[in-house]
Amino acid sequence: MKVTIAVSFATILLFATLISALPINAGVENPAGKIDNVTARKVVENVTSRDDFKNVTARKVIENVTARNDVENVAARSDVENVAARGDVENVAARSDVENVTARKVVDNVTARSDVENVAARKVVDNVTARSDVENVTARSKVDNVTARKAKNLTA
Repeated sequence: MKVTIAVSFATILLFATLISALPINAGVENPAGKIDNVTARKVVENVTSRDDFKNVTARKVIENVTARNDVENVAARSDVENVAARGDVENVAARSDVENVTARKVVDNVTARSDVENVAARKVVDNVTARSDVENVTARSKVDNVTARKAKNLTA
């Protein structure tokens, strides 16, 4: 009986040794290499994704620069209107038409920017519109002041 147990135990040890010597992935074609290739593809996708993000960021910066340029253009138009208001007191109705055309132009710019879907640009346009309204009110106020001065001169 002891011999049978010893032979059985030796047989089990022999099979265990043989099994442990066999490669675990026998018959499978380099799974570790395939995992590495998948990882490499994923890294490439991430790099591409980052490049795409940089391109989107660059486009947004260009749109924001465009918005700033529009602010400067609106400010320049407003300065011209203020000069005209100081020099041209005769026809308030005509100046009012010019201001309405300018207001329509600002609305057109807002529409164009909303197509771009840039919230920051739209906010800048809202601020430009507010500033433009204040500047137009200031221009009208200067016209009224010039008119008042002319009226004083005429009555004096």
